[in-house]
Amino acid sequence: MVFVVAFGVIFFFIPQLFFHNSITNSKENLLGELEKEFSTKTKLPLSSDSKIDQALLICTLFDKIEGISEWTFEINTLVKLFVSVIIPVAFAVFDLIMNMGYI
Repeated sequence: MVFVVAFGVIFFFIPQLFFHNSITNSKENLLGELEKEFSTKTKLPLSSDSKIDQALLICTLFDKIEGISEWTFEINTLVKLFVSVIIPVAFAVFDLIMNMGYI
């Protein structure tokens, strides 16, 4: 049983690490490009509304990209899943032990 759980955990987290690294690298690249774009836009004289709109758009994109999670799962969801699986298994093992007369 422990082997199956360890096997499942390992084969869940190994791909997650690759996804995490890929998302982190992509996010850093996009934020770097937006930072360069923003610095060139702000160096130009802001005489027209379109330049201001472009700068605001870049800021909005920067905030949205920065808000993207670097993990493909939420830890709260994993905890709930783990608890919902462990509690019934623990009760089943406890019931089995009680019926065998060990306790």
